[in-house]
Amino acid sequence: MYQSNKQINALIAEKIMGWDNNWDNPCEDRYPYMWGIMDYNDEGIIRAANFPDFCENIEDACKVLETLKHLNPTIHYESKNNSWSCILDDNTSKRYMIIAESLPMVICLAALKSVEKEL
Repeated sequence: MYQSNKQINALIAEKIMGWDNNWDNPCEDRYPYMWGIMDYNDEGIIRAANFPDFCENIEDACKVLETLKHLNPTIHYESKNNSWSCILDDNTSKRYMIIAESLPMVICLAALKSVEKEL
């Protein structure tokens, strides 16, 4: 479904964290909500797509988990399969179960599943 961790991180930044990918007019006040970082060189402002590694780093993944609170996420580790699962339940008829090999990845895949109709 997803081609790389970089693609997952980019989708998380846009669809879950609400970061802006419009770099036509970068300015300091928009910085926290844009993908990547701004830096300065002799020619002025430059940009670099350098968003957090949500699907590998647990601290970054926990920020994503905060956005899922309304879906009552339940996370479980299965030692037999060495896998993590996350169940999302929005108290309607929709209920999803996501399985992945790492905790950060299961959080990210669950978050993307929660907005799947937008992708």
